[in-house]
Amino acid sequence: MTTDAPGPLDTADTLAFAGAALGEPLHDGVALGGSRRSLVLRASRAGGGTVVVKRYPRGEEQATGGFAREVVGLELLDGTPALLATDPAHRLLVMSDVGDHATLADLLRGDDPDAAWQGALAWAGALGALVADGRDAVERARVRLGGARDRSSVERAEHARAGLAALAHATGVPANGAAAEITTALGALAAAEVDVLSPGDTCPDNVLMTARGPVFVDLEATDVRPAAFDAAYAALPFATCWCVYAPPPGLTEAMLDAFAHGVRSLAPELLGEQWRETVVVAAAAWALGMAGVLLRYTDDASRRMGPTDAPALTMRELLLLRLDWVEREAAATLPETATVTASAAAALRATWGELPAPTFPAWSGCC
Repeated sequence: MTTDAPGPLDTADTLAFAGAALGEPLHDGVALGGSRRSLVLRASRAGGGTVVVKRYPRGEEQATGGFAREVVGLELLDGTPALLATDPAHRLLVMSDVGDHATLADLLRGDDPDAAWQGALAWAGALGALVADGRDAVERARVRLGGARDRSSVERAEHARAGLAALAHATGVPANGAAAEITTALGALAAAEVDVLSPGDTCPDNVLMTARGPVFVDLEATDVRPAAFDAAYAALPFATCWCVYAPPPGLTEAMLDAFAHGVRSLAPELLGEQWRETVVVAAAAWALGMAGVLLRYTDDASRRMGPTDAPALTMRELLLLRLDWVEREAAATLPETATVTASAAAALRATWGELPAPTFPAWSGCC
């Protein structure tokens, strides 16, 4: 047998394990790419047709619970591939093959602004409906995810405070009351908001834009959390993703409205009077948490997010884009935090230069 590390040598074993789990032989496995956290294959069935096989290496599963989370997401959430078989011993699952379609990232990085705009709104609306529909599965998901690492509001506050500390270290701008402010706001959000079941990582490259609507194909970060953390992906946009640029005017507002419409169609109780404020808090927490990550790579001015064959913003550009969002959008809800991020951004620009973030390629020639 080969090792658990994903790679070409693992393909034959993975197909054999997947075929045994499915109850029929599989052949001609073709790697579909993606992250190094798993091996993903399209495989042919003996009787015709194809399936998608995903396998996690042992170390990754122990660190993130990715296999357990993906199984729960595929079983309990709509708008995803169908789960056909699992092999927990080999951290492997078999799912239906949605087919070859453009991702939302393809549209946003393409040359058709109308297709990109409509795709972004379709993604946001589908995500809102998906998390609203999954609210009834929350308790079942909590039980099923009992062995996976907790991702609570406490942990999100820790990440936000770590981001503020990293900014203070890099710029000399003290966090002042921002750390306490964001911690308190996240605690209030967690206490007031109704939890939903979320796919977790809903980045544009994880969403296939099919004729029947968006299909979310990466469920390894499936999580129980307030819907505001998913809405924040529309507001920022794309909180933890690599395929991020400056949005054209009006896009994020339209995306957030589409998300809210998707939620409202199934679970209007999720949209309370303080809905917009909770989204700002969640988005600021994402932005600060990512600041701590991005700052590790800003010594190299040319270092970029994402795959090398599809470069997006540099780490510096993305960090400044996120800090500017907090300063602009969170001033009323999180004044201390907005002030600190504004001062940190000014200090970084004094060293790096202005570094205005380019807009998404789909609108670069028209907006």
